[in-house]
Amino acid sequence: MHNSSEIIYVLDAQGFIRYVSPNVRSVLGYNQEGHQQSPVHVLEAVHPEDQEAAQKALAELAASPGITLSYQFRIHDNRGRVRWVEVWGRNLLLEPEVAGLVFNIRDITRQKEAEEALLESEKRYRAPTETLPDGVFLHDDAKIIYANPAGLLLAGATRPEELIGQPLERFISQESREQTAERLRRVLSGETVPQAEEVLLCLDGSEISVETSAAPVLVKGQRLALVTMRDISERKAYQSHIAYLAHHDPLTNLPNRRLLHERAEALLAQSQRSGRQAALIYFDLDLFKEVNDTLGHEAGDALLHQVALRVGASIRAGDTLARMSGDEFAILLADTGETGAAEAAQRVLKTLQEPFEVAGETVRISASLGLALYPRDGDNLEALLRAADTAMYRAKGEHGAYTFYSLELDPYPNERLSLIQELREAIYGGKLKLHYQPILDLHGGEPGRLEALARWPHPTKGMIPPSVFIPLALEANLIGDLDRYVLRQAVHDMAASDFEVAVNLSSRSLLDPNLVAWVRDTLKESGLEPRRLWLEITETALMKDWQRAAEVVSALHNLGVRLALDDFGSGYSSLTYIKHLKLDTIKLDRALVAGIGQDTRDESVMRAVVSLGKDLGLRLLAEGVETPQQLEWLRQAGCDLAQGYFIAKPMPIEEIPKDPG
Repeated sequence: MHNSSEIIYVLDAQGFIRYVSPNVRSVLGYNQEGHQQSPVHVLEAVHPEDQEAAQKALAELAASPGITLSYQFRIHDNRGRVRWVEVWGRNLLLEPEVAGLVFNIRDITRQKEAEEALLESEKRYRAPTETLPDGVFLHDDAKIIYANPAGLLLAGATRPEELIGQPLERFISQESREQTAERLRRVLSGETVPQAEEVLLCLDGSEISVETSAAPVLVKGQRLALVTMRDISERKAYQSHIAYLAHHDPLTNLPNRRLLHERAEALLAQSQRSGRQAALIYFDLDLFKEVNDTLGHEAGDALLHQVALRVGASIRAGDTLARMSGDEFAILLADTGETGAAEAAQRVLKTLQEPFEVAGETVRISASLGLALYPRDGDNLEALLRAADTAMYRAKGEHGAYTFYSLELDPYPNERLSLIQELREAIYGGKLKLHYQPILDLHGGEPGRLEALARWPHPTKGMIPPSVFIPLALEANLIGDLDRYVLRQAVHDMAASDFEVAVNLSSRSLLDPNLVAWVRDTLKESGLEPRRLWLEITETALMKDWQRAAEVVSALHNLGVRLALDDFGSGYSSLTYIKHLKLDTIKLDRALVAGIGQDTRDESVMRAVVSLGKDLGLRLLAEGVETPQQLEWLRQAGCDLAQGYFIAKPMPIEEIPKDPG
């Protein structure tokens, strides 16, 4: 016991010392023999302010044979200095071998000084955090040691004791609890960790979405984690609402074209793996135009809403009913062959036979349905939509009918093959032409920008529009070559001018491992400054391989090229991604612009997207501007740029003014 840091005392029932271990000299400076030879009461060394508590503790221990108790007191050593000790007392009065009160005493003075210093230092952090709106916590290697008032409120606590002493991860949802503990370990080791979004479990059982940041701080030489939490519940709810709008038609609340594409991509991939069939029904409403013209657009909207409810109730839970545009709808059927598709079509027709009550009038309508099967009629959604659309127009010969697609319904199957071959020759032979559509700066100060658009002057069919030859290029795997043709020609055309030029990139080109090097070499060859080239990419391209796409976007940005997100529609689903991308502009889809002055819901979505885009530091470009009213609305809403037929149609390079202004 000479070298132990714990002193052993044995007292009689009255508290007089009968034995003390030799290390009492090294720890407290007292003489062992002096303590044992003359009666010394143990309370003589206790600090006056702790005498009463120590006396009660001694009496409690002496009155309870067999128990063990622990206490903390201040005592004086032989030089009169105050020392803190931790005491474990055991009542062994009834044990013949001992017949006394046994105490193990450990000097905890340094620990107490450290705790007092920590509490004193904590005040430096507490003062500026008491009025912060965000929750602030100090955390040591095991527990919360401080929470500001906002932190208490955030967690639903009324008293600090409800949080202090608990590990922070106890208040985090199970899904990210382990990651939270790991982040704290890293911070306490001195590392810097990025912000994280977590779910805080409040004391009343509710859950709050929080944005958490953590950083190491030194308090009297002890490293602690300073954790800040911000309530982002409203932001998350707003994001969820806008994300819903991005994937749903605001009139009918049905999935829109974008969501249909996403679900079809997943379903067809699963069907390919499992060898199962799928089907697509495409239909529009016969006589819908007459309803609109007779009863008005509000009545037409009401009819579409009722149609969506009825048809939606007729399909299976795992199928998707989407509104494509106007009075056109599509139904994606999982695990369905020809028989199942026919039965689904019959259910749709039956549910539409009952009359509708619209604007106080009884309205009867029918529908024409086209059906296509995967993989027989196409191996992707675009091919199935094209086949089902062809079949639908054949069904229109009889109101209230459905028709399956077949090769006999397509009058130009051989011509499609020849067109693909001619398109290949046009791309490789340099026979495509570029037209350029000016982009207007709504507030002045932006250099003139043009969008490069490919045109195909066919020797016998005249000008073939992109809506025809781009699907052919996708089908024939020519889209990458088409992208390179347009980009190379555009940068050479613009090199001698002062214009900036925007070029569209397909998802295949974006994920091409040679793209960045090719763009760099093409810019060098043409002499066009990288900052004058804008590459437009779609959200679909990003989602095909997010990690790879993000790397390519970053590499292009490092070249000096500027990036725009195209066909943004009402889309907020991408905002969770684009805040991490090196983007400069988002293009608002023409479908939303068309609703300006026509649909207050479209206008609300537009305002929300413009506001969110501004918050992310992005410029907003609206496409498809057709009227002066749309242009002025966009200007007032804070949109930065616009393009469309009202501003200027696409034109050959020879017709473009030399001056960007």
